Amino acid sequence: MDDMEQYKELFMAEATEHLESLNQNMVELEKNPENKDIINLIFRSAHTLKGSARTLGFEDISSLTHHMEDILDYVRDDKIPVTSEIMDLLFDCLDALETMVNEIEEDVDTTSVDVDSIINEIKRLKDICLVEKVKQGYRIFEYQDLKQIFEKKIKII
Repeated sequence: MDDMEQYKELFMAEATEHLESLNQNMVELEKNPENKDIINLIFRSAHTLKGSARTLGFEDISSLTHHMEDILDYVRDDKIPVTSEIMDLLFDCLDALETMVNEIEEDVDTTSVDVDSIINEIKRLKDICLVEKVKQGYRIFEYQDLKQIFEKKIKII
């Protein structure tokens, strides 16, 4: 067995563990949407999975978990509440991640998951959050928020 196969086996074991943790904690988050400890556990699992995937060149997993972290950051920072739409999106991410991990195990070269559409949905929700902040009169924006405003040509008056 070569080094890459050993790293892949290690990744598979860790990824499976983190996917199980994500699933368990997301079910718990549905029951306790205000619990920051659960949100932090979900974030840490996604972050660790992202790092492992990036190290081995599994870019689709890395990219999706990166954007998943964005939504979790918004939730963690009370920029958006945990809603059924947010939970559906997080479970869509989890389903996609599970599929991609299974495809890696089966040596599938190109994922069947439409990663871009999930990422676009995450971006859409972030944009909605930003517009709501503007409507509510907030004037504190992160650099990324300002960048999105100008890219989307959203007018703030």
